[in-house]
Amino acid sequence: MNIYFSCSITGGRTDQQNYQTIVDHLLNAGHIVPTAHLSQTDVVSLESLIKPAEVFQRDMKWIYQCDALI
Repeated sequence: MNIYFSCSITGGRTDQQNYQTIVDHLLNAGHIVPTAHLSQTDVVSLESLIKPAEVFQRDMKWIYQCDALI
């Protein structure tokens, strides 16, 4: 199953370890998670390299292609 995982990035990363646990479980279960990088500790620096409009377009495409959103 193709699953879009959504979590807080700029609103705070206090639950980052929980995000990582969820994404790891999904990946280990054989799911495709195009947003797996959002669970990484360095996601803020990674996402800052992309213009907000590009992030929006990328994520909207991923959402429409996914079977589920968490």
